[in-house]
Amino acid sequence: MNFKFISQASIQDILSKSMTKKEINRIITDGSKDNKPEVLERIKKTWNENEEEILKALTALTGIMLRTDKINCEINPYDKNGYYGEDNITIGIYDKDESTLQVITHELIHILYWRKIKELKLTESTLGNETTWEWSLAEFTVYLIQKEPEMMKFWQSELIPLYSEVEKVAKLVEKFWEGKNFEEYLTKSYSLLQNEFAK
Repeated sequence: MNFKFISQASIQDILSKSMTKKEINRIITDGSKDNKPEVLERIKKTWNENEEEILKALTALTGIMLRTDKINCEINPYDKNGYYGEDNITIGIYDKDESTLQVITHELIHILYWRKIKELKLTESTLGNETTWEWSLAEFTVYLIQKEPEMMKFWQSELIPLYSEVEKVAKLVEKFWEGKNFEEYLTKSYSLLQNEFAK
């Protein structure tokens, strides 16, 4: 994976959609102290030491081999949220290595998830234009994978919360995860939810 700090121009563009210039300047000023080479090196080292094992565990759970050599990871010292795109993720800076691993993996699972539902032709939606139930299913799927013992060993002290907004979808599809066949889980979930939310 390729790591770099997010540019101020990028973060200003993201934040300007919902914040005043004064708020943006405060966030940038507060975050700039973390925008140092040693922070970037610590994050890279943490990931590189665990990447092979994490990807192996993801492959065991999903049957999908995810390569990260063409995925960019931008480090955003201005907030603690994670974001993902087709081939890129953005993460904040965390005090604990476990938190760093958990957030990077969370965003990578989203990329893996979207690649798989496109491959299976389950949706015509695109990132950012998905329905509310599709967003909920994606978040619940990431939650399920991250709660598996094979994954929890990387972030034992981290809490993995289930967002309250996804609980309705979770109750409808959680039974499909029991066999842990990723394709079957996705296919059955999409089939059920498309009918449920078409009403």
